Amino acid sequence: MVLEIKQVKKDQAKKKPEIIKEISEVTGYTQVEVKDILRAFVAIQQRELILTGAWNFPGMPYVERHVKKSMKRKLPDSDTIVEYPATCYLKAGIPPLIRNLHKSAFREINNQLNGVTKEDWWLDHHHYGDFVTLGTIE
Repeated sequence: MVLEIKQVKKDQAKKKPEIIKEISEVTGYTQVEVKDILRAFVAIQQRELILTGAWNFPGMPYVERHVKKSMKRKLPDSDTIVEYPATCYLKAGIPPLIRNLHKSAFREINNQLNGVTKEDWWLDHHHYGDFVTLGTIE
């Protein structure tokens, strides 16, 4: 598999039957057993998201519930003050290990495509103020 710098949508991800087949091959469980286990896992994850608003399983994306405070706003066309109640929203994140591996892989691809080394990147992006070496004065 070659990594490419291009946009990828979620419907381009590996499909459920392919995942079930791969897990079955790796673990030795039948595809029916794997399907049942994954169905139970998803049910637990969905219940946790509904009840607690949080999900954290090591190695997978996590979800946290955040609260947006209530606020009052004046409508622009009148002097009416409207109060918006506090509300909750879910925020997902990627584990740092996966995020860093992804970032490093694509940085390496960009470096190869553009003929840039790590040293070049470091020198281009870390300037020392206006300090310039002009050579030696004799």
